[in-house]
Amino acid sequence: MNGFTSRICETKTLLTLGLLTLIMTGLFGLVMHVWGFMIIDELYSAPIILSHISQLSPYQTTVHIWMTATLDVAYPFAYGFLFIGITLRAFAKYRIWLILPSIAVIPIDLMEGIVQILLLLGNEQFVVFKTVLTPLKLILFSCGFVISILGLIYLLLGRRKN
Repeated sequence: MNGFTSRICETKTLLTLGLLTLIMTGLFGLVMHVWGFMIIDELYSAPIILSHISQLSPYQTTVHIWMTATLDVAYPFAYGFLFIGITLRAFAKYRIWLILPSIAVIPIDLMEGIVQILLLLGNEQFVVFKTVLTPLKLILFSCGFVISILGLIYLLLGRRKN
């Protein structure tokens, strides 16, 4: 492993990434609660997305745009690198193949964020991209999440044996 992959597998780095992921997850919930809206990150049906956006107040739309342009840009790096680090540390033989979903989800999530901002700004013609990017993001995220959970279990079981 090179310097970056060695560093991302360190316990301190993984704990930091895990903490950042948890904090950001909580911040999404806090923003939604305080400003009273649901984010469109997991919506992928065009009519539902457009209907939801049309129900947002101008202030909620502005908050959603700012949250997407800031928090939702950092989030895929935190969870993506967390999943990659755990997978690299846990699985020696097939690690290159097993990290692919977690590598791919980062740019997909970022592209989805750009599309969401365009939609929130009133560019409804971009909804077709959201209907493809969001399911792809959710599949890649789920795969990376499951692989990293299995990696954590493997690492913890190996530790118990020692």
